[in-house]
Amino acid sequence: MEMRHLRCFLAVAEELHFARSTEKLHIEQSSLSRTIKELEEDLGEQLFVRTSRGTRHIDRYIIPILGRIKVPDLTRADVSEMMHAYSHIPSAINRAFACPRKMLNMAEVWGYCSDGSKLCRHVPVYPENGKTRFITDEELVRIYEYLIVRMRKAWNIRY
Repeated sequence: MEMRHLRCFLAVAEELHFARSTEKLHIEQSSLSRTIKELEEDLGEQLFVRTSRGTRHIDRYIIPILGRIKVPDLTRADVSEMMHAYSHIPSAINRAFACPRKMLNMAEVWGYCSDGSKLCRHVPVYPENGKTRFITDEELVRIYEYLIVRMRKAWNIRY
């Protein structure tokens, strides 16, 4: 990990938008995306959700509750409050929680909060109730028709 990774990460976290971050850093968007991707690969975690509307999870779930709190002042109760506030949408908040969890672990490594603080430890994630959806007869027919066409093309069979 290099300082350029941190500069890019901080710019995107502050702006919540890749294009505005490139203007702030005076670099190309492809370069910023590549640098953030390298950082995410180093950390083994996706830090930002890329959408056409900016970094959606951070903007929608994290900033409203934790955005005004400085890292040294952050407590486990603050993180729990964020999780509890969005408990009605468990899949979204569980995915959004991955970002502050990684960021706070890195803040501890970089010395922004005390060693062993582990602010996200013992903060529960919510069970996700997956919905079971069965394929309808019409969908099954379309799948079989598609597969037959693809197999005929692959095997050069003409009918």
